[in-house]
Amino acid sequence: MSWQPGDRAPDFVRRDGLGQPQAFYEFPKGQPCLLIAAADPTDLAPHFTALPPHLGKILVLAIAPVETCRPWQETWRVPVWSDDGTVVRLLAESQPQRVLVLDANLRIVAIDPDWDQVPALLAAARPTAVGAPVLLVPRVLPLEFCDR
Repeated sequence: MSWQPGDRAPDFVRRDGLGQPQAFYEFPKGQPCLLIAAADPTDLAPHFTALPPHLGKILVLAIAPVETCRPWQETWRVPVWSDDGTVVRLLAESQPQRVLVLDANLRIVAIDPDWDQVPALLAAARPTAVGAPVLLVPRVLPLEFCDR
């Protein structure tokens, strides 16, 4: 599969730095997200740790055991989830790493952007607003009542 802007990121469940299973679709909570999938994310850390936290969520998915992810998570102050390589390979498509900018609906905005563009891309991917659900039921009220 070749990822394109507009594609929806896949859902997956992986263990976080504390060893607890986490579902990706529950992570961003309606905010833009920077998803980093890498065999070894240490060379990318200076870039994503420098981003202002108010722009959106950051998640690092690493091919590493939980014991390795835990100190990274504590040092970088971003969630680092352990992967056996399945999801990283799916996202990275034979590349050693992949950086995806996702909007609030988890659709891909940019793939491997220049790091200086990431803040603007995250800022442009607005969070979803919480709204009341709308239910449309036709012909509930008599026509005479609707004409008033």
